[in-house]
Amino acid sequence: MLARRHGVDLPQLLVKGTVCATEKLPEIISGQIKDDEIAIRRREDGSYTLALPNVIHTIGPDSFRNALQYLPLLQTMPDFSLALPSSSFHHPNSIAVKEIVSNWQNNESSPFETTRVLNPTPDSSTITKLQHLFSERFPELFQKQSGLAGLPKIQKSWAGMIDAMPDVVPVIDRVSEVEGLIVATGMSAHGFGIGPGFGKAIAHMTLGKEIGHDMYRFRSSRFKDGSEIVCGPGL
Repeated sequence: MLARRHGVDLPQLLVKGTVCATEKLPEIISGQIKDDEIAIRRREDGSYTLALPNVIHTIGPDSFRNALQYLPLLQTMPDFSLALPSSSFHHPNSIAVKEIVSNWQNNESSPFETTRVLNPTPDSSTITKLQHLFSERFPELFQKQSGLAGLPKIQKSWAGMIDAMPDVVPVIDRVSEVEGLIVATGMSAHGFGIGPGFGKAIAHMTLGKEIGHDMYRFRSSRFKDGSEIVCGPGL
């Protein structure tokens, strides 16, 4: 949104991931495991963090603006979900359309002042699915009730917004549209892992030092120079 106001076109969309933590349970794993449907991690307090590989995108103007570029990625994500905007769902696609598609004046409040922190509501259906998946994999942890396996109690849940690019590859580049502007965005759920490395690369790029890595894959122009969109690792 900020880049587009200054003539830099980045086909970035936001998707939401929901995570939850169970009650304290007996130890069945000491670390973390993952299959095609669920990721499970043992917490220090004896509970378990549960997460799904799927994400939810709330439809907004950017969804239609960038739809064609995301088609290759969507074909690799069968669990991808769409949601309609809600006034209680606070992220840029749900801010008033005027703030998304038009420029705001310097003497006006920007969308970033209107929504200071992206703190979306966890998806209740995702939490329910996680409870069932966890119970199915470890039924011995739960008592049978009326012939059905009991479900783990959830002590807390949270959600976060992921800045995704059409090929699930970040943009780390000194863009040509605005002199002196370096864009670093679209970590596509890999930010915690690759953040330290990219932080060093961006610092060297800012100071004009040798980066020491081939940054061609992360150029911003790949979405408009006719290059084929090749998807990286999944979200």
